[in-house]
Amino acid sequence: MTEKTPIYVFPCGMGDAVMALAVAREYHRQLGQPMHIGHNCLELFQSNSDLVCHPEYAFWSLTNLSQKNAESAGYHLVSLFYFNFQQITSDYWRYYSTDQNLVAMMCSQAGLSGHIEIQPELKLTDEEKNYGNFAEGKIAVISTGVASYKSWPVAKMQAVIDAFPDQLFIQIGTVSDPPLQHVEDCRGKFNLRQLAGILRHSRLFFGPVGGMMHLARSVDCPALILLPSFESPSWYYQEFNYAVPEHRCLECMFQNRNP
Repeated sequence: MTEKTPIYVFPCGMGDAVMALAVAREYHRQLGQPMHIGHNCLELFQSNSDLVCHPEYAFWSLTNLSQKNAESAGYHLVSLFYFNFQQITSDYWRYYSTDQNLVAMMCSQAGLSGHIEIQPELKLTDEEKNYGNFAEGKIAVISTGVASYKSWPVAKMQAVIDAFPDQLFIQIGTVSDPPLQHVEDCRGKFNLRQLAGILRHSRLFFGPVGGMMHLARSVDCPALILLPSFESPSWYYQEFNYAVPEHRCLECMFQNRNP
């Protein structure tokens, strides 16, 4: 019987796609073949020989039929994940804390071992690397996270900007993000690869945990990350600085708040 090719299905976020770049690089390096991955963020995977992307097997696209189709096509699907849950009662589950790095955790689930290079690398063209030079010396900022437990109140974000009137800030993110004052407003104006170029030239990225944090690391942009009480700095990149709450709260993800 012919051995089926694994397709590794990553969590669905944009930051997960950036972390997939690191996992795929380590997979290619250790096993000598590109990693087949299920994710739909094709923009980040362009011109990357470390992986073969199958958007039809992205996490939110999976059904019983798509899984049968994968088997018929000679693939088998392998889920990579970094959430662990513990059953407390018959109808209540809670998150089980981990201090393991998320990239390292997914590499281990993919059968990789030994030295793991945690930093993702977005493969940009020379033109893309030069894009965004107007952000040179500026601080890139986003005003909110993808969930309230990952976000600071906008007033606090504004207070940080107001505390440094001599610094130049550029606000990136989506058009639906709350606007900040005294910034160069670039919300919704650029695609992900252009944003990577902007971050590459920026002096610093400042904002909550999320996709932009991972994108910043993929292009060597320094960062100050606002860490929610639910999460640990050990999950991410030791090169970054983190503003960490005094107390850890594993319930905050489910209550969708950040004390």
